[in-house]
Amino acid sequence: MQVVRLEHTQTKDVAKALEETLVSRSPSLDGLKIAVQPGQNALVLSGTTEQIREALELVARLDSRPTR
Repeated sequence: MQVVRLEHTQTKDVAKALEETLVSRSPSLDGLKIAVQPGQNALVLSGTTEQIREALELVARLDSRPTR
């Protein structure tokens, strides 16, 4: 399990993108669980080490500072 606090985006937006992109793209990520903690602007990811690693990579890209 891994808790990820977001700095630049809202948890609901990142959770939706994770579900649509990561889970639907790879059957091996089918067991990944994503819980939203809106009060802390955090996601709770649970699954295998590999599933969490892949999810964290995508979260890092999605939670980047907006370009101007």
